[in-house]
Amino acid sequence: MRKWLFLTILIVLATSCTPMYVWRSTPQVEIKANDIFDVELEPISIIKNQYNGFRLKINNRTRHDLELNWDKTLYLDKDMTNGGVMFEGILYKERNAQKSPDIIFASSTFEKKIFPNNLVEFAGNHWIHRPLPGGYQGVYLTIVSNGKEIHEKVTVHISIHKHQ
Repeated sequence: MRKWLFLTILIVLATSCTPMYVWRSTPQVEIKANDIFDVELEPISIIKNQYNGFRLKINNRTRHDLELNWDKTLYLDKDMTNGGVMFEGILYKERNAQKSPDIIFASSTFEKKIFPNNLVEFAGNHWIHRPLPGGYQGVYLTIVSNGKEIHEKVTVHISIHKHQ
């Protein structure tokens, strides 16, 4: 009985002394707009208290379809491109392969959760999403409208705080 009590106390002390980190975003949702589309970018958590990816929302303001070119849409880490992005339906091991574009229909809204390719790694026997680092994080979008590429840089500032 004493052995279990000692182990319980040891576990409680060890976990209470370990600092927890909390990710914060400024702004919580970044919104950019142009004559063709509006875009919203919001960091999301798949692991408690850590940002691992983004919710990307694009509103087509035109009366014609737009094309989201995933092969030219890049993850931004501190204002530098750092690989592409992946999303549901993409196998982890094929995350760097070519991706079909998505169509954003006329006068409609498109939404998808995306994750930086370079923050995914195989650990042990499964794939994991590492957390977004601190600093300016986001995407460099490539949208095709009437055959013309439109680029939009959308970032948020991620800060990581120690929380005990």
